Amino acid sequence: MEIQTEMLRKLKTRREGYSLDRAFYVDADYYRQDLEQIWYKDWLFIGHDCEVPRPGNYFTAQVGDYPVVIVRDRQGAVRALHNSCRHRGSRVCTQHKGSSAKLVCVPTTSGPTNSTAACSSRGRCPRASTRPSTV
Repeated sequence: MEIQTEMLRKLKTRREGYSLDRAFYVDADYYRQDLEQIWYKDWLFIGHDCEVPRPGNYFTAQVGDYPVVIVRDRQGAVRALHNSCRHRGSRVCTQHKGSSAKLVCVPTTSGPTNSTAACSSRGRCPRASTRPSTV
């Protein structure tokens, strides 16, 4: 709570017509407070539904520490999902925008000893993230 008190004090004593104190732009603790108190608490406008006109169209964005994919589903609804597969944590959609019939994870090897995976919008993986999220 100490960082919040410091931030509020600096905001209240800021000279009108001048920029914010340097810490607001470069301090990691201030950045974390912005994420937690603003960006992660409320709905955000990331894009317009016309950017995903057809089922399977998607675009990606980064909200703080979270990669997000916005996709139009088969029923025509626009969904916001975490852009990572649940079992490996890799990105599902690696391009900024595109189109795909399914958003699923594709392991790079079939061997059980290799722990690396590349995720894309093709292939088949039953544990890929498909649940809508409010980000």
